[in-house]
Amino acid sequence: MTDALGPNDGSGGSVDGRPLGLWAAAGVLHGGYGRRAGGRLISAIQLLTPSWRVEQPHAVATLVASDPLSLLTWSLLTLLATSATSIVVADVLLGSILAVAVIPVLLFVVVTAASGLGQRVNARKTAGRRRRALVVANVAADPKRQGHGTALMATIANFADAIGRDLVLLVDPTNDPAVRLYRSCGFVADDVIHHRRTRMVRPASFGAPVRAALPSWLVP
Repeated sequence: MTDALGPNDGSGGSVDGRPLGLWAAAGVLHGGYGRRAGGRLISAIQLLTPSWRVEQPHAVATLVASDPLSLLTWSLLTLLATSATSIVVADVLLGSILAVAVIPVLLFVVVTAASGLGQRVNARKTAGRRRRALVVANVAADPKRQGHGTALMATIANFADAIGRDLVLLVDPTNDPAVRLYRSCGFVADDVIHHRRTRMVRPASFGAPVRAALPSWLVP
């Protein structure tokens, strides 16, 4: 999800701060997308597992790095969680009462791990050959049309320029307000279509010096 924004939804700066917290950020995501977000708990899981969550008081987005190490890590986590759940289910069938109590926890771990893996897989598909790009997703502002989305995207763009990284995202081409917003931040369509969505790319400012060290979540 990358386009739950209104037409006037700038400021720049670091993406390190998290003024909302996970549950409040999930409320913003759910408010921005409505039923498409699938519930606030689902929104929270989506925001829990990206490389980084970018928050402002009324806007939220996620960044996912398209690196093979992260993909491998989440693949192993998903495999281990699924295997553990299968073992516990077998114990339940054999009559273990303790195993019954553990199942809800393991199911949550499986869903969370699968969410993280899915985001990495989608990021690699979205980034294409731009392996060092950061993939922007889950962009939402609530309330809309008050400049919150614009300020959020300006912050993300300034951050990407500071560390010399391209940005990539998918957008519904029929969502004119979102397309206009992304274009105003320097994104251009590259004619690649993913499930009826257009990929937009924002190259890091050409020739601009890298001004900041990589954050810890981008260091393998």
